[in-house]
Amino acid sequence: MTLFTSHSGGFSLLGAVLTLAASACWAGGSLWARRLRLPADPVVALTTQLVAAAAVLSLVTVVSGIAGQTDLTHLPTTAWWALVFLVIASTLVGYGVFLAVNADVSPIIANTFNYASPVVALLFSAAILGEPMTLPKLFAAGVALSGVALMVRGSSTRQERRPQEN
Repeated sequence: MTLFTSHSGGFSLLGAVLTLAASACWAGGSLWARRLRLPADPVVALTTQLVAAAAVLSLVTVVSGIAGQTDLTHLPTTAWWALVFLVIASTLVGYGVFLAVNADVSPIIANTFNYASPVVALLFSAAILGEPMTLPKLFAAGVALSGVALMVRGSSTRQERRPQEN
């Protein structure tokens, strides 16, 4: 059983730890980004962050051995188009919007897109690719959107309790 996959259907402790660590890094980075002095040009700021992320991910794939196990010459064209879509729509547009929103509102509100994005992807996959909308998928979408509603409601409640400045 390898440490980075679940092909055997088993539980990977390392995978779970890495997932939790990634979530903690995202949360910490979201809070820290509001206090950092980033470049004034948002394109430069976005590019710097994405290049740093690419370097870290490249290092992880090489150290873990995943890079050596991947044969890019036999990937279907649809996989390459999916990658192009993810890079443009999810990374460049999605992350760019997140950075802009995170600078203007609380990190809690800015991070609601992390929970809403999979629901949007689920709806797109059903509409465009004809993926079946099963009860577990709909339930998961409801849980995700309920979490977004709770975060938004909790954030607005805290805003109302804060004394107004005149």
